[in-house]
Amino acid sequence: MNSAPLRNIGVFLFHQLIATLGIIFSSTLMFYAIKPLLALLHLHQLIDHDFVLGMPLFPYQCIVGLCTGFWITRRFDSARKNAVRWVWVVPGIWFMLLCAGSSSPCGQHLVWSMAPWDKRVQLISTLPFLSSMCYVLGSLLAVKTNHRHARVLTD
Repeated sequence: MNSAPLRNIGVFLFHQLIATLGIIFSSTLMFYAIKPLLALLHLHQLIDHDFVLGMPLFPYQCIVGLCTGFWITRRFDSARKNAVRWVWVVPGIWFMLLCAGSSSPCGQHLVWSMAPWDKRVQLISTLPFLSSMCYVLGSLLAVKTNHRHARVLTD
């Protein structure tokens, strides 16, 4: 019995969990871990009301996703597995379904709004989609830089 398809599904689900829930929770934990340091540096604008965690388009979580995708691809040589490149699809479909079901323009509530209810919706729609996209971009960046590094070593 060939276990390769089952293993590929497992790898995909592993990367899917990291790219969505893993990045969301780890970025939140990292923010609260460095929050006292930011307070010592008098960066109160960033830590008041946890503004960094709820900024439009979630740049902090995107940076964490980019770095995580880069690190995991470099560390575990997961570039050979195509499953990493497709982890954005499930959150992307979820995001598009929410956009299609929305009564207002998609960008108004799911991306740019700072209203409390819209932020809650963004946490389950926009954030998983963006974090998984950045995870994939970090993985692709690791593959690209790894090829350059290998080319320099062989020359």
